Amino acid sequence: MGGQNHCTTTYTPEHSYNVTGFWEKDGHQIRLAYQGTTDQLVQRSWENGSLWEEGRKTLDFSASYKVNNYMTVSLQVANVTDEGVRQYFTSRFLNAGGQTFSEGSPLEGDATKSRTVYAYKTGRTLRLNTRINF
Repeated sequence: MGGQNHCTTTYTPEHSYNVTGFWEKDGHQIRLAYQGTTDQLVQRSWENGSLWEEGRKTLDFSASYKVNNYMTVSLQVANVTDEGVRQYFTSRFLNAGGQTFSEGSPLEGDATKSRTVYAYKTGRTLRLNTRINF
């Protein structure tokens, strides 16, 4: 029998991290940002079970080029790696032979993550901008 983590707050992963690299010179700049999270609770039903979101890792990129003192062109790409989103279900209790067992918590590694409820991709977002100062 696994234990259920009753203190888990929705959409709050146990671990998250961010790493950003940045270069800038003469009005030109390049930025890479890498973010990641571990699995996180989405919704808990005390009678049925819990919905979880699998941890993700995303990479964002932005660059700008100063054409002259009046114009700058920039490009932003969010989710460069086209990372998807997957949510899965865990049972609150398992009934077997008249006994009720807690399935445990996926955060503690003792519950299955195989019951996919939603899986989708948000895609990449590209933005091309021109800024003109006058």
